[in-house]
Amino acid sequence: MERMDVERPRRTSPARGIALIATAVIIGLFVLRNGFDSPDGSGIAAQAEESPDTTTAPGDGAAAGGGDSPATTAAPAVRPPAEVTVVVANTTTVGGAAGTLTDTLAGLSYATGPPTDADPELQNTQILFVEGFQAEAGAVAAAISAPAESVQPLPADPPIDPAGAQVVIMLGADLASA
Repeated sequence: MERMDVERPRRTSPARGIALIATAVIIGLFVLRNGFDSPDGSGIAAQAEESPDTTTAPGDGAAAGGGDSPATTAAPAVRPPAEVTVVVANTTTVGGAAGTLTDTLAGLSYATGPPTDADPELQNTQILFVEGFQAEAGAVAAAISAPAESVQPLPADPPIDPAGAQVVIMLGADLASA
């Protein structure tokens, strides 16, 4: 007699089931942590970006048993360029520099006001921002290759009328001819 190999039904290992469940849990946690995006872009992730800064001061972790730890601050979400109005004021003798920079910023999708001239003549460009727009001013500075230290709050008595702009660029000689 010839022996026939009969295929036996496979038995599923309990370890395989546990691995599948663990994988599903990990994927679920990942999705929950990173949020959902709906087709219109108004999902949970978009809502999280709009939340205010959260700051933990040193020592706050002591009540939870964490002891003293350095302060941590979540970075604020930067508004898109189209939601930031920028005005450029030329403080140099380089004719048309404010207009050229305004055109550059418009090409980067920033809303722009009319370019203007201002006194006094500055050697170093200043990026001035209204309250709540520091991150956007930093993004503008990076876009025009201005140093980070050029970003400053708009003074109570601004050098020009910001005309509703959230960011004012006082264009200095360092970037006027660039």
